[in-house]
Amino acid sequence: MENPFSWDYLTAPLREVPTFGPFSLAFVTLFGLTFIVSAFLYATANKRFATNPVLRRGVRNATQIMMWLTGIGLFFFAWRAARIDFATLYMRIWSYFFLLLYIGAIGYFIYWFRTTYQQKMQAVERERIRRAYSPTPRRSGRKKARRGAR
Repeated sequence: MENPFSWDYLTAPLREVPTFGPFSLAFVTLFGLTFIVSAFLYATANKRFATNPVLRRGVRNATQIMMWLTGIGLFFFAWRAARIDFATLYMRIWSYFFLLLYIGAIGYFIYWFRTTYQQKMQAVERERIRRAYSPTPRRSGRKKARRGAR
């Protein structure tokens, strides 16, 4: 195998390099499993995280991003797996590009969970405590008269 990070290897025509190798199999496995798990979590997030609206919204946003990212990555890989030489869609550079985006997205989700999620959960908890101890407004039994002609 050549250097997997050389420009010639990343942009090599289909006839010069094999379709499946260790990186390709790892890519398909990682992206396929991520797509399936993301779709499952996206579909069940409302039930699983019903009591935590911040986490529910975060999980739904993250899984939606990951489904798009892995779906497009698998789309580009499908061109290479089908051995279709069309508009550079078959090149390995696309797999590497989407793998970098994948790593970046995972890093962002970790950052979001460690910073923004914690802040939003503290705000939700403060609001819950405020509502628990604030007096409820009393309604009188008398209705207000309507103005205007009937």
